Amino acid sequence: MNNDKYISYAGFTIGPIYEVLTHVKKTREVWLGSYFFSWYMEKMIIALSECEIEFIVPYIEKPIKESHDMVGKYHDRFILKSSLVKEELFTRIKNASEKTMQCFVNLIDEIIKQNMYILGKNNVKEILEDYIQRNFVVLDASCIDDKNEVKSVERYIDAMEERRIFNLGAVDNTCFRCKMLTGVAERKLTQVESHKEQDKERCFCPLCYLKIFCNESTSLQTKVAPQEKEIRFPSVVAIACRGFYDIPKISAWSKRLKKEEVNWKDIEDEEFEFKDLEALVSYYNKGKQKNEKVHIQNYYKYYAVLQADGDSLGKLISGDTKPDELSNELSKRLFEFASVSEKIIKAYRGEPIFIGGDDVLAFVPVISNISEVCLKTIMDLACELSEEYIKIVGNGSLDATLSVGINIAYNKFPLSTALKNARGQLFDKAKKKEGKNCLAISLTKHSGFQINIDFGFNDSDLRLFSELMGKLYSGVVDIPSTIYHNLSRSKTVLKNIPQDDNQITKDDNQRLKAFFDNNFNESVHSKFYEGIKFVREIFEKSVLVYEHDEKDGKIDNFLNKLYFVNFLRGETE
Repeated sequence: MNNDKYISYAGFTIGPIYEVLTHVKKTREVWLGSYFFSWYMEKMIIALSECEIEFIVPYIEKPIKESHDMVGKYHDRFILKSSLVKEELFTRIKNASEKTMQCFVNLIDEIIKQNMYILGKNNVKEILEDYIQRNFVVLDASCIDDKNEVKSVERYIDAMEERRIFNLGAVDNTCFRCKMLTGVAERKLTQVESHKEQDKERCFCPLCYLKIFCNESTSLQTKVAPQEKEIRFPSVVAIACRGFYDIPKISAWSKRLKKEEVNWKDIEDEEFEFKDLEALVSYYNKGKQKNEKVHIQNYYKYYAVLQADGDSLGKLISGDTKPDELSNELSKRLFEFASVSEKIIKAYRGEPIFIGGDDVLAFVPVISNISEVCLKTIMDLACELSEEYIKIVGNGSLDATLSVGINIAYNKFPLSTALKNARGQLFDKAKKKEGKNCLAISLTKHSGFQINIDFGFNDSDLRLFSELMGKLYSGVVDIPSTIYHNLSRSKTVLKNIPQDDNQITKDDNQRLKAFFDNNFNESVHSKFYEGIKFVREIFEKSVLVYEHDEKDGKIDNFLNKLYFVNFLRGETE
């Protein structure tokens, strides 16, 4: 034993997080679905900290204080050691969990109101206890490997998570939202929520009721927004077009409208829609000269869901000679990364939902006007998160890297599907790449058509394409709208530009230059000279360096990226 005063160990895990986030239609529901689990773990940790316990992972900053941040920070599992005997520790954890569950039962009861119940408060508790999986194990110190405390407990937690069984309840009164759990209360939805069916009362399970109507909870407001009149979480449209409202003349004008008490929907209103932005722009442009008018960029129609996860931390820890010391140190570094990444996302004008351990979930704009003269792209944001992760968690070493999955979706595209797509980009694309350390993006058009691209964070073309986007959106360079189609027609020619020993030769450069010169030699192309030249340089560095047999896939990936850039500019609608 590392310390004789610890005679028992325990691990606790909670779920199912992904399933709870699946059945959502608004950003508020995603936030509450994630925050529910973080808040549950926070309450557990605070309750247990009063006992003779030391948390091994995650790192818990002392003194432990209740958080009033809307961003969830507590991970879905913890491992601890204690001077209590095994039986006493088991009872303490069990009681803490039951007490925490009762808190959430009371929270839901607070907003349901008695006359809305179909079933009673006891049914709320029964449904939550059946569906929310709270698994824990308590072990004697004799069962623990002195050299790897965390792994000794983790293997039991992992096994319990793999064997979870969910009780979905009775088939009668099935929840209108999730279509899985038993409904306990009826409620009408707003007109925006249910359109023509707003007058009908719908039946909701406890979790969906809490997610949809959480802004009516005084307890939750006291927790996360004590200084505000109500809990407000911006719509995906509001998040997507924040950059427009950051334009100084628009910002000043919209503030003046508020002072004049003009009846205008605020951008942070949960019901803010794209038509509200269009109406505002039309109102602003009325009577103005052409050069004074403002325009809605195509990318304001799209929002992005970003999900990130650390790569192979378990292997890094298990391969170390002192895994417990490294595990503790990494836990502290992850705590610091969470704080830094939250600031990065908010500076980008995004809305972080959860940042705990090596996991990140956020809604963010595709392009952000971080200042009057500076635009940042979604790729810039991903690069900054990756760099900070390596700097903080990896201590500058590539032994610890971050993979990122992003889904860029049309503002009316189902939120639950956008979340699923982002998760798929992370775990089915980015983390499946050799070496991981990857950014995978899917662009979902309003038709549902998808285009997928990916970058290794060490690949030069990530920075080059991000630089191209920045130059295009800030007006430094321009490219013709036909460039994607022009190059697509010439794939065979591009593929057969020869090379020698996998190195770009002077002749190759000349051949590629000649190809671009011949294909973009009309007078109309003269104003695009610098942009076309930059695209050619990206092709050289991201395609021409590969062998002939590899070029097909590389050219397709290059063209998809070019399509992606043009689409966000409104050139492919």
